[in-house]
Amino acid sequence: MEKKYILSFSKEYAGTEFPTIQIPSIIIDKMGIDYAGVNLFKNFLQFPNYNAADMINDYVEYQKSLDTSTGKTASEFAAALLNLFNSIVNKELLYFFEIIYGVTNMGLHNFINKVDAGIPKVYKLKELLRRKKVWCYIYGPVHLMRLFVRLSCHALSMNDDRLAVVAAGGQRFLEFVETNVDKYFAEMKYMCSIHLNNMIHGIDTDVPCNH
Repeated sequence: MEKKYILSFSKEYAGTEFPTIQIPSIIIDKMGIDYAGVNLFKNFLQFPNYNAADMINDYVEYQKSLDTSTGKTASEFAAALLNLFNSIVNKELLYFFEIIYGVTNMGLHNFINKVDAGIPKVYKLKELLRRKKVWCYIYGPVHLMRLFVRLSCHALSMNDDRLAVVAAGGQRFLEFVETNVDKYFAEMKYMCSIHLNNMIHGIDTDVPCNH
């Protein structure tokens, strides 16, 4: 059996004692690569075509196919996770290097460019959004997994009732991600700031990235 890293949630969040969550080692390995790519090699995670909302929608549809009751629970989990992610991603889930180089603005600019270009896109689960924030359509599965890693390290600074819902359904969701890990991390690619900016603005460049 594959080794699991056992990571516990703190009682501090929303005054609720959360269950122990086991993050699969293959996801931990991917997140280690993510940390090194940004913090050691000073590269940026490319904005994916397959976004966080797409990933969560896959999970909801899978649970609905199994049972109506689990599908309802999955929808409640999806709503909590989507809205939590949208509210904290730019404050809690970006690395310092990404913040100082303006990844938030680059992501929004990339999103607007795609909309202006008329690139067809279905915005999954938009009916679950409490506020019409688009970050779940800008960032992808890697940023979503950063949320679970930071939760496990008690590193989130806020107190939010949605954390209890996410914690309760987190184990089943992570096991689903583990089963489909090749799909969800397929676009896990990194590039230097020059390449990322040029890609967003549609400019070709031959300048090599520094590793």
